[in-house]
Amino acid sequence: FQRLLKQVPRKIVKFTAKDAAILLNALAQVPAFQDWEAAEEAEELKKALEVISLRLPELLPSADLHSLALIMNAFAQLQYVQKDLLDLLSQELLLNQEKLTKFSPIQLAMVLNAIARLQLHEPKLVELLASAVRSGAHALDPQAFCLVANASAKLQLGLDTFQVLYARLPK
Repeated sequence: FQRLLKQVPRKIVKFTAKDAAILLNALAQVPAFQDWEAAEEAEELKKALEVISLRLPELLPSADLHSLALIMNAFAQLQYVQKDLLDLLSQELLLNQEKLTKFSPIQLAMVLNAIARLQLHEPKLVELLASAVRSGAHALDPQAFCLVANASAKLQLGLDTFQVLYARLPK
């Protein structure tokens, strides 16, 4: 992975949002990077994440929903919390609110979970996500339901959201 990490600064100019999402997701799956600040490759990984973060303002507007969900989820898995990056991700969702309504149940769960893990407590975004959860709760599969319920608790989405989730449970 050291070779790959060293190539990121050169190759990033040709990346699409999907390419960035795939690379970030691959990096997030490497066991040695789970605690990346302690990893041998920490410096290279940090540089690669910074380079990708700097390229995201150009990539996110054209990102498809799946890529956006993967990008957010990968940063959450890597525990890469950078204020500018969090602001950018929040802004992307807030400026394109129709994207939230088009997320599949698992994409919504991934984004909600990532936002909870990144501790992104932007009030407008949290309310939009709570609304998306309430309107889409009926379509959640068991895995997405568990992710949404857990993230909803962490983000304190409120009683209305939990009542909708509770009503979705089989009796």
